Amino acid sequence: MKETDNMELYQYIYEDCKAAFLDEWRRKQSLENAVRLYFSFYSLFLGLGLFKIDKFYTLLLTFLGIQNFFMYFLTFIIYLTLIYCEFRGLWITVKAMKMGRYRTFPKPSQLIERMTNKNSIIYLKSLSQDFAKSQIYNEKVNDKRADLLNESYKFLECLIIFSTIFFLSIFFVLIKEGKLW
Repeated sequence: MKETDNMELYQYIYEDCKAAFLDEWRRKQSLENAVRLYFSFYSLFLGLGLFKIDKFYTLLLTFLGIQNFFMYFLTFIIYLTLIYCEFRGLWITVKAMKMGRYRTFPKPSQLIERMTNKNSIIYLKSLSQDFAKSQIYNEKVNDKRADLLNESYKFLECLIIFSTIFFLSIFFVLIKEGKLW
């Protein structure tokens, strides 16, 4: 094999390794955007919950006067489930936010050192290896972040479902007790 053939081969390898590294970098950015979106949703739910805590206290006092203890108890359990889903999902989202560091490449000092080597094939080979190692490491970090986001999404779904059930249960209890109309 001629040196020019080797050079072309290593150029292709370099381009493939660089493309894989950049694809993983784009995946990282996409996952970070999803983390911010989830965090916003959890913050919104938390803000609404804290903003209306005085209303919930008033509602709780209303429930104490209600004769149907089972409905009160069920609504209270749903509320506790809401709180659990909120804080568990928020904690997982923050954990996804704080995921490990990414490897970036190339470091300028290493590039300068490698450029002094006159052999282009060795230079491309070393760059390709570094891109490949960084891509594999970043893929593991991204996979962990994606797993956390999937888990956080499940809690977000539960939060929405239980919020709906909670407000419907309050509505039906108040209608049944004749305190709404």
